[in-house]
Amino acid sequence: MAGGFFIDIDIQRDAIARYGLTVGEVQEVIQSAIGGMNITAPSRAGNAIPSTCATRELRDDVEKLKRIQVPARMGGGRQDGAGRRFRTGMAQIPLAQLADIRVTTGRP
Repeated sequence: MAGGFFIDIDIQRDAIARYGLTVGEVQEVIQSAIGGMNITAPSRAGNAIPSTCATRELRDDVEKLKRIQVPARMGGGRQDGAGRRFRTGMAQIPLAQLADIRVTTGRP
């Protein structure tokens, strides 16, 4: 039985917090960019780590995956009447700045 190739993406909570992102927001971008499906989601200290069945294109060029842009709300923002601050600008953050990305092999 042949092994399969997998991409392990470990989202770094401290990195995403700097941009006001949630794990779910980053996972949505990853899932739509890869077009694959989550095979497993083990948990390490409460941080879901998806193991995704990758397309051949991304498996052969993980650097391309690392450059996927994740939208983040940025800027000074403004306050509403209740004193809540809203961010008004948008930035594009490369996935490699928000997660550790590795190609692994394992059982299909």
